[in-house]
Amino acid sequence: MDIQKSLFGRLNDKDIYRFNLVNAKGNSISIINYGAAVISWKVKDKNERTRGIVMGFDNLDDYHKNDAYIGCIAGRYANRIANGRFTLQGTEFKLACNNGPNHLHGGITGFDKVAWDVKTVDDVNPRLSFTYYSKDGEEGYPGNLSVKVDYIYTDNDELIIEYSAQTDKATPVNLTSHGYFNLTGDAGRCILDHTLQIHADYYTAVNENQIPTGELCAVDKTAFDFNMPAKISGQISKTENGFDHNCFKA
Repeated sequence: MDIQKSLFGRLNDKDIYRFNLVNAKGNSISIINYGAAVISWKVKDKNERTRGIVMGFDNLDDYHKNDAYIGCIAGRYANRIANGRFTLQGTEFKLACNNGPNHLHGGITGFDKVAWDVKTVDDVNPRLSFTYYSKDGEEGYPGNLSVKVDYIYTDNDELIIEYSAQTDKATPVNLTSHGYFNLTGDAGRCILDHTLQIHADYYTAVNENQIPTGELCAVDKTAFDFNMPAKISGQISKTENGFDHNCFKA
C-alpha cells in the first residue's frame, strides 16, 4: 500500500492533510485528519472505469459546516442518548441535546469536528494511525479518553478499521465510521436499487425519537430481513419511517 500526503486546508491554525492510500490494483482511499474522515474511495468497475463509491466533499469548509457526519469517526458515543442524560456509578451526567430531545454522535463538537493527530505506521501491514485525546468533561463526558483509529487498505480492496480507547474513569464509548456508500459510482443516483445482505436474527425496536425501547424483534418475515440478498427499495417500502435501526445475530 502506497500512502501519499497533501495539504487539504487549515483549521484554527492547524494543518489538515489528505492521505491517499493506493493499493496494488491502483484503487485508492483518501482520508483526512479532520474527523478522521474517509472522503473518497475510488475503484475500477468491471469495465476498468474508475468510479467513486463513497460520498464526500472536496474542501475542508464543507466538512466543517456539515452536520451529516459524512465519512467521519463518530464519538465519543455514536448513536443517540435519550434526553442527553445517562447515569453511571450513581452519578447523572448531562450532555448537549443536538438531535431534538437526544444527544447524538458525541454532541455539538464530537470527534467528527476535531483535528486528529496522525502518523504512518510502516510495518507488515502499512496503516494510517489516527489519535485523539478527549479531555475529562468534554461534551459532558467523564474521564480523559485516548482514542486510536487505524486504517488499513489491502490489495483485496478491503478497508480494515481498528478502534481502541483508554480512559482513566468509567465512561461510555461507542465508536464507528459514519460512511455513506453509493456503489453505482454516481452520486446523482439513488441507492434504492442496491441489493443488500445482512446476516442478522433480530433488530432493536425504537420509539418516536429513535431511541431503542428495549424490545428485541425477530427480523423473520419483516422489512428488516436481509438474510437473503434483497433490493432496498422493496424492503423499505414496507416500513413507516425507513431504516435507522440496529440489527444483530443471536
